[in-house]
Amino acid sequence: MGFQDAGIDIDNAQTVGRVSLQNSIIGLNATDVSGDGDGIDDPAIVGDAAWNNQIGVDPMLVAAFDRNNPDFRPAAGSPALAGYAAAPADPFFSSVDFIGGADPNEATPWYTGWTTNAQN
Repeated sequence: MGFQDAGIDIDNAQTVGRVSLQNSIIGLNATDVSGDGDGIDDPAIVGDAAWNNQIGVDPMLVAAFDRNNPDFRPAAGSPALAGYAAAPADPFFSSVDFIGGADPNEATPWYTGWTTNAQN
């Protein structure tokens, strides 16, 4: 979200067979999925119903665009609280009940202290 051009733009034919963007929310961009006429049908690829993507949807994050105190957790009622996929059967992965990288139930998001919002 927040791209001033396209949120998704696949530019190379070699990428088409290798890309898998599933169970994602793509929204709040100038254009969510490119239709730039490069011969790659980005909307058909990421819009494939089997991929379960939500395109053109506001993910309703708490304060993703707040430059002083960003909060990337899904807010109450967010579409990110449904439509998630089960984790692969691999001990490296943990199952979660939300889409994205920030747990809505954590009092302190994991990225606190790992990132900075200092204004230059």
